[in-house]
Amino acid sequence: MAAEAQNNNTRITAGGKDKLVVDREKTVPFLLRMFWRQGNHHRPDDYTPEHLPTENEVQIYTWKDATLKEIANLFREVNGEANQPNARLSFKLVYVDNLRGKYTFKDLGMVHNLTSSSEDGTNLDDARFVIGDFLDVAIFYGPPPRSIERRNSLARDRNRDRLIEIEGMKGGMVEALGIEGDKFYLNFFLNVSDLLKLYYQTQCFGFL
Repeated sequence: MAAEAQNNNTRITAGGKDKLVVDREKTVPFLLRMFWRQGNHHRPDDYTPEHLPTENEVQIYTWKDATLKEIANLFREVNGEANQPNARLSFKLVYVDNLRGKYTFKDLGMVHNLTSSSEDGTNLDDARFVIGDFLDVAIFYGPPPRSIERRNSLARDRNRDRLIEIEGMKGGMVEALGIEGDKFYLNFFLNVSDLLKLYYQTQCFGFL
């Protein structure tokens, strides 16, 4: 791990990643403006130099090393809509595309009230945030769509042994493995070839 000091900030390099650490006792926080909607994000064309969606705005003071989890906690303090236990906050960076002369979005991540994820630790500096940029926040309720759950699961399992849960496989294959019920687990390194073989076997022998 290496550290480099610049003004009141320190950059720490660990595991090939560069992280900013701000000395908050010596650094003045800046104003961060966040514009939110329930059920969806705003559209990029909702942001223009002449108009911002200020009807739903939250303002906080923070630093560039503030994480999404920290920002979400501050957001919930002033927005009752985000305080429900099953709420999820999706964050997008809103910045000016100088080539096009208009605002554009960049996905930052999602924070869940009940659970944690790898995106909780993403900070503003990771997203190349510049003071004057905004955050667009969408408030969702309930569990995330299955496609999001699957994508997050694959990201967590990448490059290591995977625990693969296969549901609904009954009969000969389950009995041969000596496992009862309609679920069993295979703990091994899975690659594309393994997936194709498993799919072919289940289709040919009627295990699914």
